Amino acid sequence: MTVVQVKLDACVAVMEPAKLLSQLEDAYLTARQECMAIWFEGYVKMPNANLLAKQYGQEVAYAKQVKLETDAEMAYNKAGGAHQSKAKPEPCKRPAAGPTSDAASSSGDKGKGKGKKGGKSKGKK
Repeated sequence: MTVVQVKLDACVAVMEPAKLLSQLEDAYLTARQECMAIWFEGYVKMPNANLLAKQYGQEVAYAKQVKLETDAEMAYNKAGGAHQSKAKPEPCKRPAAGPTSDAASSSGDKGKGKGKKGGKSKGKK
């Protein structure tokens, strides 16, 4: 086995339990740092909180914002929301079908001898 294959196998073994976790969870961050230490010998491990602040600042801020919005929406819905009545809204009605007369078929009917096309007529002279 080559050195690369050994490192790859070690990294897969470390990351396997964390592959289904969010990238913001502690177990994932710890496994990621272990894998980085396998590949890069000079890698210095740091506390996960520092790593989150340094590398994942935008994701952390976005996750906080989504949580705030979700909590606010749940509180709004729990309080009754915009619709205070419990009545079921009336379902949308489908528009009525169009007429079934020959009006639809007359536009496609272009047989011979129905109207002039602007040339000389072949009738009497």
